[in-house]
Order: sequence, then structure tokens, then C-alpha cells
Amino acid sequence: MPHGCHQVIKKMKFRALLPLNRRCNAASGQQKLSNPSVTLIAAALAAVALAGCETTDKKPAPTTSATVPATPSLQSFLDAGAKARKEGSRNKERDAYRAGAAAYPTSKQPWLKLAEGYFEEADYGNTILAAQEVLQRDAADSVATSMLAVSGLRVANTALTALRKQNNLGADTRSQAEGVAKQLREVLGEPVLVPKNEAGSPPSCQACQSV
Repeated sequence: MPHGCHQVIKKMKFRALLPLNRRCNAASGQQKLSNPSVTLIAAALAAVALAGCETTDKKPAPTTSATVPATPSLQSFLDAGAKARKEGSRNKERDAYRAGAAAYPTSKQPWLKLAEGYFEEADYGNTILAAQEVLQRDAADSVATSMLAVSGLRVANTALTALRKQNNLGADTRSQAEGVAKQLREVLGEPVLVPKNEAGSPPSCQACQSV
């Protein structure tokens, strides 16, 4: 029991007994107090005081940092993705990179790994999305810019080829496409904008950097 509670109880007992002792002493000199009801009252007051002390002394258990799990490092996510890639598990690889991107939203590395993987599989739509995420975090990233440019050209080429086969290539669409193609030839200095891929051989990141 705290020391303060002992002091409170002693004071309460003394104050409860003091008036009665004074009356008894006045009536019979040195006569001692023998009324049992006084003892019960004092005991009840002491019990109430003790209960109050116990209630106020109870405090919630402090929380410790050990109960909060630590976030894995960014490198651990990248290593997990690389390991899954060596094992031939594309889904696990991408899951690891996506988890890294969620845990470290300001880092471009997980998105760059995703873009490279999509590009190697000629999945140009997802390559564009992942490359844009990279450029939002680092606008000067040349690898992401190259993958974005090549993927955009290949998507546009596929769409224009499909329209031409359907005889649905309108004059306005054709004119805009020719204008963009002319600008790209001037920038690249190449007569062929989108070289054909060999069957079963998706373009590599080294090829996209040469654009």
C-alpha cells in the first residue's frame, strides 16, 4: 500500500474517534472507549480509503515498441524479387516488387524492376504504366524514358496496323500518325521507327536504351 494511503487512514481513524474520546474523558476522567460501533465505523472508513487508493494506483501497462513489427528494408523486397525471377516465378517476382513499392512509395526502384520485366515480355501496356511511375519519382531516368518511348511506339504501331487491316484508318487519324512519324524520324535519324522483333525474342533493356 502506498505511504500516502497509510497517512489518510490514520487521519480518518483519529478524526472519527476524537469526539467520542473527548466526551468519555469528560464524563469519567481516564475511562477508555469501549463502544463497538465506533470501531466498526472506523474500520469502514479505512476500507473505503484503502479501496480508493488501490483504484487510483492502478495504471495501464505501458506499450513497448517490440509489439510493432519492423518494416523490411527496400533491398529485402528487391532481393526477394530477384530470387523469384531466378526460380522462374514471375508472379512472386512482381508481388515482391509491388510490396516494395507499397512499403516505400517514394522509391523508383520497385517500379523500374516491374517495367523492365514487362518490357522483356513485350507487355507494352504495363511497361508504359510502370515506366510512368518511375518518371513521377525521377523525371531524368533514361531507362524508364526509353522503355516508355519504345513501348508507346509499339502500341501505336499495333493499333494503326489493326485499323489499316480493317480499312478503318480515317483521314484524320492517318494525318496525325504521319505527322508524329515524321517528327520521330527527325529526332531519331532513322528511316524505320519500329523494327520488327524476331519471333520469340522480346526486346531487351539494352535495345530500348538505344532509342
